[in-house]
Amino acid sequence: MIAGGDGEADDADSDPSPTVSYGDAVRVPTEDRAPHESPWVMTIPILALAALAAVAGFVNMPLRNVEFFDDWLAPSFRGIAIPEPASFTAGLALEVVSVVLALIGIGLAYLLYRAGLPRPDEEPLDTRLSAAAPVLGHAYYFDETVAKAVDGPVRGLAAWLDRVVDRRIIDGTVDGIGGLVKRGAVALRHLQDGFVRRYALGIAFGVAALLLYVAVRAA
Repeated sequence: MIAGGDGEADDADSDPSPTVSYGDAVRVPTEDRAPHESPWVMTIPILALAALAAVAGFVNMPLRNVEFFDDWLAPSFRGIAIPEPASFTAGLALEVVSVVLALIGIGLAYLLYRAGLPRPDEEPLDTRLSAAAPVLGHAYYFDETVAKAVDGPVRGLAAWLDRVVDRRIIDGTVDGIGGLVKRGAVALRHLQDGFVRRYALGIAFGVAALLLYVAVRAA
């Protein structure tokens, strides 16, 4: 009984939730060891990606004669009007604004989570944002609204296609032709069933019919 109970508990812990969205209860996995840094097989690829990301940020700097990335992508956007900064200062300002916003986000995250979470189900950001937290957590409910608006008509159309077009028209046509061929084969198999006596009787009837035809024509 004890072993069985432990097995069920392990299955329950290892069963991942199919979907996770904002507001769902946080499931804390049970681990036998304390949190640790990733091993070198993961650290090296992460560092390589970080270095490439740092370099990629300078690939498309708005510098004169250094726009080879734009030149490489230009054939893909032929005929499309692409908004671009009017000058180097405007482009640099956009870059500075994006970096400042990123630093603000990093600073807020550090202030909110530097002490960790006392409980997994307590989110400090929800406490600070109060009524705005669900709106931001659900991304202004845009995806959910679109999903609900599309789910009804699309699901209804799919059900109609499955019930009427697929089952009745397509499958009905195929099954109907198959049934017709089967019934025709059942009816025609009696004409050639391999019984010699039936063949002899057919020959006799045929000869009699020919003789009757000749006699009628001669008369």
